[in-house]
Amino acid sequence: MKKILILTRSFGMGGTEVALNKLLCRMDRKKYDITLMVIEKYGEMLSRLPDDITVKQIPLKNEKYRMYINYRKMPDSNIKVVIDKLQKAFVKKYYAGKSDESGFYEYILSKSYPLDEKYDVVLDYMGYGGFTTFYGAVSVKAPKKAMWLHDEKIDWLENVKNYMKYYDRFFCVSETVKKQFQKEYPEYASKAQVLYNYMDVDEIVEKSKESIDDDRFNAEYKIVTVGRYATQKGYDYAIKASGILKERNRKFCWYGIGAGGELDEYQKLIDELGVGDCFKFIGKKSNPYPYISNCDLYAQPSRNEGFGLAVFEAKVLGKPVLISDTPCLKEQIRDGENGYVAALDEKAIADCICRIMDNPKDVQRIINNVKSEDMHLDKEIDKLYEYIDC
Repeated sequence: MKKILILTRSFGMGGTEVALNKLLCRMDRKKYDITLMVIEKYGEMLSRLPDDITVKQIPLKNEKYRMYINYRKMPDSNIKVVIDKLQKAFVKKYYAGKSDESGFYEYILSKSYPLDEKYDVVLDYMGYGGFTTFYGAVSVKAPKKAMWLHDEKIDWLENVKNYMKYYDRFFCVSETVKKQFQKEYPEYASKAQVLYNYMDVDEIVEKSKESIDDDRFNAEYKIVTVGRYATQKGYDYAIKASGILKERNRKFCWYGIGAGGELDEYQKLIDELGVGDCFKFIGKKSNPYPYISNCDLYAQPSRNEGFGLAVFEAKVLGKPVLISDTPCLKEQIRDGENGYVAALDEKAIADCICRIMDNPKDVQRIINNVKSEDMHLDKEIDKLYEYIDC
């Protein structure tokens, strides 16, 4: 039985964490002895892990260093937390370089313990130029090491450029990500491989059948977007497009499902434009599928993505999908064939939504095309097995 160590951050509800959970549930755990090592054993997805997955935290010499790299906004609950946060700010400023944070992560590396146990394969699933890449590179003994690239915007790789040489495979979650990686790091081009995130299609369909207990979700025409309340997801374009639609007397409500630090900023924009009645953030949902299943249009106005899991999920549920003109999302959506593509501009988005609302027959044609696609991703698991076993 081969021993696999998978490195990641924590167990939040983001797309990366959800995709990892689905992968772990699908992997053959009778064939592989899997250990999941995290920066912090925290988050909603922890309870959804298979029982036979061993979960450990990266061993650190002092627990305060975990807060330095947990990517979580910590409340000032006591004086110790406040002091630790001040120390973190000082250390980060002292060790971080002008163009990257490698010095800071190397400092944390010196405050961690390397593993004595040997593994057959190390998978740095987190990627994103974070601490797990440093740790997997030099603190874990294994003949094979792979890291994931989750986003077409890969400037974060600058952090780990001196540690990429320890990895023999770079799994890219879309063709767009792979092309961008090969363009910026041609020396590793031959080691790049597309590996789409695995999602359980049958589970998505089954979960979508659950009822919705939310009085806010009652609009005549429902538009849904799922994603962090962050700049990347383009909620500002969605809010502004809602303002245009309202000016045109369209009857609708756009619902944003997720969580994130920019909620207050977006709420100010909603108030500014007077669209609180037709754009609503309804928070994080452990099961967003009933909302997607019961919407009239799924929209993803992102600035950039890696693959676009929520777009995939909406397609699985047979919904018409509107995306921004983003390369990786266009791998899934072909304008006028199985969905709609609009320029990343509030007017273009609003214009496209109006066309969709005014052409129900065309929408049904799109839906029929989407439903004819084979959405199963089992072959992606086979690609991973091939890497592990060869």
